[in-house]
Amino acid sequence: MTVVHHPRNDPGYVTCTCEHAVHAHATDKREAAAVGPLGSLEQLLVELGAFHLAQFLRACTLAGLADEAEAAGRTAFLAVLKERGVAKLPERQALANAISKADRAGRIIGSAQHSTASQNA
Repeated sequence: MTVVHHPRNDPGYVTCTCEHAVHAHATDKREAAAVGPLGSLEQLLVELGAFHLAQFLRACTLAGLADEAEAAGRTAFLAVLKERGVAKLPERQALANAISKADRAGRIIGSAQHSTASQNA
């Protein structure tokens, strides 16, 4: 992520080079990842630095993957990702970790866990 400030140095003017929404300025990649809701799988893949995996997951939604990961369990979900074309184990593990972390944090819009947490609030 590259941060571009307005010529007048307005700290509220932040844009990402890949054009996705940036909710706050952050110099650390992990700090930036913990900000704001995730509306799409592509947004999570950009944060993860694994946008090249989008070609294998075009038919998937982020909320659908989060629900599937929770229902199937980690080992079965890693196998599902492999079947869908994510060939490298470290990439499957990183994606599963990122989905799980985002879901626990309530960042995934439309996931069953996020919906349940919203209803209980």
